[in-house]
Amino acid sequence: MITRCETVAISKLSTLPVDTMWQLFNRHYRGTCREIFERDLLQKQQALLLWRGDQLTGFTSQRFAEIDGHRVTYSGDVIITPEARDIGTAHFFHHWACAVWKRCDWWCALSAGPRTFRIAHTFYRRVTPSIGSHETNTECRLRHRFAEHAYADAYCRDSGIVRLRDGYTLCEKEQCIRDNYPLDAYFRMANPGWQRGDELVSLVSLHPDNWEPVAKRMLNWKANRG
Repeated sequence: MITRCETVAISKLSTLPVDTMWQLFNRHYRGTCREIFERDLLQKQQALLLWRGDQLTGFTSQRFAEIDGHRVTYSGDVIITPEARDIGTAHFFHHWACAVWKRCDWWCALSAGPRTFRIAHTFYRRVTPSIGSHETNTECRLRHRFAEHAYADAYCRDSGIVRLRDGYTLCEKEQCIRDNYPLDAYFRMANPGWQRGDELVSLVSLHPDNWEPVAKRMLNWKANRG
């Protein structure tokens, strides 16, 4: 069965995919409702929808902003059903990368769990803050600036954490990570409240020099396989 990904403007989403997106979200997260989900979705500009045949198996969302002359992208939660994760991540990143390559300067990434946190480290050489990376004063200033622009007083500079008023948490089965999962220990140390809905902010430069070779391959990947 063919897997494909499409990018759709939020304003163009019809009721049916939004219904299915909510059903997927509600299976992965707890502590929220359809009204809050749709309100948050409307704050984004485009959705990436992952299909396996005619079944929606995942989605994420993006929004863009220009802040103090910097072109910044923000990503929503990445949800992929377990059976679609390997090929789904490839499809998602290809479409996401095409949207930001040489169009955005920075990615202000928000991580609700270890799997999401790992994505940036898979495709980019430098992510801050992170294990083994000393964050420069400029990086720290920009991370705070971009996070406060998007999340206002829900963001805490001291911890680097976003705690949303209508926060939600991963379902218990989604919190289960295999032993020695890459970066799991660091993520848990940096975001000790992640199982209560706290989200960690990371900063990623989107300058071409910061893209890992695998990311550049994925950028040019022809997503025509199942």
